[in-house]
Amino acid sequence: MKKIILICLITSTLWSSYSYGKIIFVPYNYPTIQTGIDNASIGDTVLVSPGTYVENINFNGKNIVVASLYLTSGDTSYLSQTIINGNRSDFVVTFENGENSYSQIIGFTITDGGMDSVSLLGGGLFCNNSSPTIQNNKIVFNYGGWAGTGAIYCMNSNAFISGNIIKHNEVAGGDHAGAIVCITSNPVISENLIENNRFSFVQYSAGIFCSNSRPLITNNKIISNKGGYVYKGGGGIVCINESIGDIKFNIIAKNYHDGWSAGILVKNSQAYVVNNTIYGNTTGIIALDTSYVPIHSTIIWHVSPLISSVYVEPGSSLWSKWTDVQDTLWLYTNCGNINIDPLFVDPANNDFRLQPNSPCIDAGNPLLLKDPDGTRVDMGALYYEQATGLNDNPLVGSRNSSIVYPNPFSTYAIITFHNPQSETYQLVLYNSIGQEVKRIEDIKTEQVEISRDGLPNGIYFYSLSNRQNIISTGKVILNH
Repeated sequence: MKKIILICLITSTLWSSYSYGKIIFVPYNYPTIQTGIDNASIGDTVLVSPGTYVENINFNGKNIVVASLYLTSGDTSYLSQTIINGNRSDFVVTFENGENSYSQIIGFTITDGGMDSVSLLGGGLFCNNSSPTIQNNKIVFNYGGWAGTGAIYCMNSNAFISGNIIKHNEVAGGDHAGAIVCITSNPVISENLIENNRFSFVQYSAGIFCSNSRPLITNNKIISNKGGYVYKGGGGIVCINESIGDIKFNIIAKNYHDGWSAGILVKNSQAYVVNNTIYGNTTGIIALDTSYVPIHSTIIWHVSPLISSVYVEPGSSLWSKWTDVQDTLWLYTNCGNINIDPLFVDPANNDFRLQPNSPCIDAGNPLLLKDPDGTRVDMGALYYEQATGLNDNPLVGSRNSSIVYPNPFSTYAIITFHNPQSETYQLVLYNSIGQEVKRIEDIKTEQVEISRDGLPNGIYFYSLSNRQNIISTGKVILNH
């Protein structure tokens, strides 16, 4: 199913002959990442060679790209080869001077962050009054302090957090804790793997914790995050204090916390739960105080014995439609809900694709856009591709993808994509600082040609969209 909601945040980058910024090589030009940042100007790229860099870096308000060689090669092995080690002395990476989305960190292992002696927060990355891009990193084995975070702490931030592996981070003590913490923030959190993070002696804990925030949480895999001595509640996702969570196309599985524990816990907040797979949590969804939680096209299954799939406290409102709920108490009639085993492929090993005879196929909200195969939407996060069989994407049920050939190109390139219904699309091309340089409209076939038309050498980014959603984004390289 699924219209996957892709956010087109233009990733600024580098090309050696491109006029918008220079490249700074670490350690060739400067021995440390921080000295590279200190000597960079807006639009520059600090390109870091493999190695372990024991330092705590601060972008100091500069809208620059700091990246490993993954940026130029696409080789994911550079994520493990290029390590920023915070030596347990503070956040490993800090954004706190108004950085925006063009301030980017891409392609590193970010590890061994620890608690500082002033704020007592600590962890992997800190975004305070800034909205950077945090993309395609491994954020692992960081240690947060009081009311802290294991991986990423956002305060007054609209950060874009996408494509990261966030695992084995820990927090001990405080009011709240999470692999990702959002306080008075409106981040986009998409396509991350958030797994095996641990929290203890806190009031609330979650894979993603939100307070007084409005996050878009889409296409993530949030699995096996656990909290011990959690006094008020926890889950895969927690929204409290008048948060409004837009929660779509996520796999939320096997999260366990002391106290109130659920795949999604909502307290005095709103959560719009669409096309998620919620499996193996103590409870599927909990709504406390004065919360509002509409659910549709979702699967809530395999909760703990003798515990309801959904719990609603007096004063809260929750309803479900076109949802597979393992609890007849919430099986509203005439709303498309069912109570039938969804028939996942291998849930014990976190494979939540649907088998060919799953009752969730073609059973989602008929008012949504159709699946990429042209059929009615399925329930859950991963759609079943009826034309070819199982959806092979293990993380998300991608609505669309696109292929560019040749890439790099000198004269023209062809972008092909899936368009079985002959929908009308447009393609927008941006340069590395986010300026629109080309727009092609009224595309009704399954390919579109991009011609050079006087554009200089460089790396460009495109978004492909229909009238309702961006369905694919990508990168093209102009050379020669």
